[in-house]
Amino acid sequence: MSAKWKYIGDRDLQCGGVFISVDANDTQYGYASAIRVIPASDAGLPDNQFWVEWVTVNGLDDNKRVTTALESCGWTSDNPGMMEKIDALMCYGYYDVNHSEVIQLGAEVDPFYSGRDEPLKPTIILRTNASLRNWVKRNYWKD
Repeated sequence: MSAKWKYIGDRDLQCGGVFISVDANDTQYGYASAIRVIPASDAGLPDNQFWVEWVTVNGLDDNKRVTTALESCGWTSDNPGMMEKIDALMCYGYYDVNHSEVIQLGAEVDPFYSGRDEPLKPTIILRTNASLRNWVKRNYWKD
């Protein structure tokens, strides 16, 4: 598989983002792979913890499903690109999570965390100044 990964999201992956594989070998069969990075702080948890998920987006071969997903996102293009279709289907919930883990940057939980819930138990702890983007590329990209 020679996937061509494209990124959608914030400039800093620590604010969340998605890498999408636009591999013609997959998309012709109606699915695509994506790697989602979600800051745990979006759920009120520590700023230095992240969910990283490998997902399979389904339904690229179903025009009605794609149209519904695009409309729900407010996209009205007559000829949407593959990235728009994949992103819309994922936002609409047409995906399966294949693998998920919690990454923590730094050995200690963020000292400013004052939430009521317990912090997540990390699957992997990286050094404080590690690049989350490089870690995702090294561990998830399948070329």
